Amino acid sequence: MELSNGTGKVVEKNVSIIDDYEKTFGTITAIKHANGRDWWIVFPEKVKNIFYTSLLTPEGVDSVKVSVLEPQFPQMNSNGLITFSPDGGYLARFEVNNGLYLYTFDRCSGEFVDYPLFVPLPGTTLGAGVSFSPNGRFLYMLSSTFVMQLDLWADDIASSLDTVAVYDGYTDIYGLPTTFFAMQNGPDGRIYFNTNNGSDILHYIEFPNKKGDSCQVVQHGLKLAARNRFTSPHFPHY
Repeated sequence: MELSNGTGKVVEKNVSIIDDYEKTFGTITAIKHANGRDWWIVFPEKVKNIFYTSLLTPEGVDSVKVSVLEPQFPQMNSNGLITFSPDGGYLARFEVNNGLYLYTFDRCSGEFVDYPLFVPLPGTTLGAGVSFSPNGRFLYMLSSTFVMQLDLWADDIASSLDTVAVYDGYTDIYGLPTTFFAMQNGPDGRIYFNTNNGSDILHYIEFPNKKGDSCQVVQHGLKLAARNRFTSPHFPHY
């Protein structure tokens, strides 16, 4: 910060942290370290039960830790999305052609536990959105045509799977179907999700902390100022 007359100067840039993994979109995320200061930056290898984790501190990015977990995954042949729960105790990895993999995570050590809970989701296509409710109780997942809710406080988590909304067939002013794609928690307590085409609308879940239909999925409830294709920001839980 003493360089450039006190405005600071970038002394290194474009430094590769990892360059030998198969990339896929939507699968990088972060969660705060248990010390309340540092951050774990996490992303999995495509179609494999392997995670790359690095620690971000005030001194920079630490060395990358590779976690090769059990079991080995079947060939997924699909993209997916990942996200942490608000408290960092869970990481959800939704691979749309297979289902949900729910990992437990240690925010002190940055370690994942082998053998994640697997919830098969047959018939899911294209959409692969995944988000936790703000209170951490519910996990929401999207296929292109329905919204699912999982109760993480249930005695049998997998059996708690519930469909809370089905695509209503709405098309926008361009004639595009507004089927579902990626999810993101909003600062207002809602969960927003976009479409898998060039539409100008967003859907949202009004009360994601409530069980079943009480969560109130509002389809095509928010019109954007411009058309958007696939993209959605992904923020960690600050």
